[in-house]
This record gives sequence, C-alpha cells and structure tokens, in this order.
Amino acid sequence: MSEFEKTMNKEQNPAGKLTFKERDELRIKATDEATVAAVADTGSLHAYLETLSRFERYSTGNTLLIHAQRPTATRIMDMSGWNKTGKQIKKGAKSIAIYEPQKVEKNGKTYTNFVRKNMFDVADVKDATPYTPERYSVDQLLKALFEGKSVDVEVLQNNYPPSEPHGAFYDALDNVIYCRPGMNNADVFMSVAYALAHADMAADVDDYVPGEHEFEAECAAYTLCRKHGLPADPMMPKSIPEGFRTMKPAEIRKCLDEGHAAMKHLCSTMYKSLGKSKENAQGVKDERKPAGSGQRDTSRPREQKRGGDAR
Repeated sequence: MSEFEKTMNKEQNPAGKLTFKERDELRIKATDEATVAAVADTGSLHAYLETLSRFERYSTGNTLLIHAQRPTATRIMDMSGWNKTGKQIKKGAKSIAIYEPQKVEKNGKTYTNFVRKNMFDVADVKDATPYTPERYSVDQLLKALFEGKSVDVEVLQNNYPPSEPHGAFYDALDNVIYCRPGMNNADVFMSVAYALAHADMAADVDDYVPGEHEFEAECAAYTLCRKHGLPADPMMPKSIPEGFRTMKPAEIRKCLDEGHAAMKHLCSTMYKSLGKSKENAQGVKDERKPAGSGQRDTSRPREQKRGGDAR
C-alpha cells in the first residue's frame, strides 16, 4: 500500500475518532502527495492533464485527488447520485475520495470546512453505459472559441517572430493575439487557445509577461484540446518548471490552478456558443427555418494594427 493510500485510509478509519484538525491535516497531506506525484516528470504531468481534460469543473485539488486514485476515471458521482439514475454500485467497488467545501457560521464568523465525499466512476456501476463525451467538428469548436474570445485575433502576414514557440502569441502591450498564416483549423484552434489562455491570465495582472507563464498557458491549451478530442502534442510542456523542485506543494498547485482556471474559463465561453449552436440546429430540424448566427463581441472595439482578422 502506498503512502497516499495509507493517508486516505487513515482519514476514513476509524470513523469518528479523528478530530476536525486531524482530518484536515490528512486532507492537505493527501493533496500535497498527489500534487508532487503529478509533476514528478513530464510523463506524470501528461497523465494528469489527460485527467484534468475530463474533470475541469472540479477544483485543482480535487482533480489531483481523482487522478491519484483513479487516473482512468471518466464520469463520477456519489452513491446517491448513481442511485437517482437507477443504477447501483458494484459490490467491492473502491470509492474515490474528494472534498466538498462547506461554509459554517460560528460566533459571527464564517469558516470553510472540507467534507469528504466518496465518489464512484461509471466503471464501478452495474450495467452502466460507458461514458462517451459529446464531440463537435473542428469548425464548430473554432467558431465557439472565436465567439467567446476576450481580445482581437489577427493574422500577422509578414515577419512572424521565429522566437515564438507556437502558431499564435499574445502581445500584452497591444492586447492582441497574433497568428502565423497558413495554419489549418485544428492548429489555429490549438494555437489561439494557448494565446487566449495568456490573455485570460493577464486580465487582472499589471505588467503581465507571457514568457513567465508559458507552462500554465500550454497546460491550458493542451487540456482544452484533449477535452474535445483534438491532437495537442505541440502544446504538451517539454519539461517541468525548474522552480517546482524547491516550491512547496501548495505553491505548485497555485501554478497548476492558473492554467486550470484559464482553461475552465475558455470552456465556459465556448459552452455558450456550442449550446446556442445546438439550439439553432434543433430549430432548423423542428421549425424548418434558418438558424441565427452568433454575433461577435463588439463591446471592446479595437483599432486594426499589423494584420488582417484571423477569421
């Protein structure tokens, strides 16, 4: 049994004999161990990002715990959730522990408690249909990405900087994303997602330097592509940041969370467009009338600078 498993088992057993402080210390220890394991090397990071691509709606800490316990998980719910769908958990199935924050009022102050929840993957469910994520065409995904973009995206027709590692980059001074010409739609999606992750992280930061956040932006773009079944190898970080060797686990999680948050925000803006597209498609099917097209965000008009619009 690994040290991680011992920690998780101790947190659960013997029931009721641990104080709240002891339980919270074990939660933190388990999350710290999961964090260090996830960034031990690029292979470990790759595996973690694949898990994150399926569970981006969970917190970074819980995603790390899911990955540490069941890296093959695809869809999880607690026993009550599965029972409500008419399904039962297989006998002997091993749960996946995550922690749900709960606000508690005490003496006029608000505290956050983390309550353990035992989750089960669809593979632990009797007669369950394996989870199959919904897929969209590259054109649909690219349209959704551009409709939700927070900054202008332009093609840099000449003199694309050879120093740029990917097919698009975020210019923090211009607050514009510049693209390399001639890319296919899949590469445009991957590259612009990377640059948009930078733009998202820069939104509330003065003097943002993209070069200092390459790792986080690449993680965000990689997981977004993998979530939608697109190839993303060029976005996989080539190495673990040197600073991780001396950082505390909580500091490493903060870096992972920046990329996670950027990817999660991109997903959120894309869902709006993809949801609208499905409604429009349904309208065509049911009402036999053309679907309306989404409008670009014109609330932040910007002067065209060094190229043509990427769309």
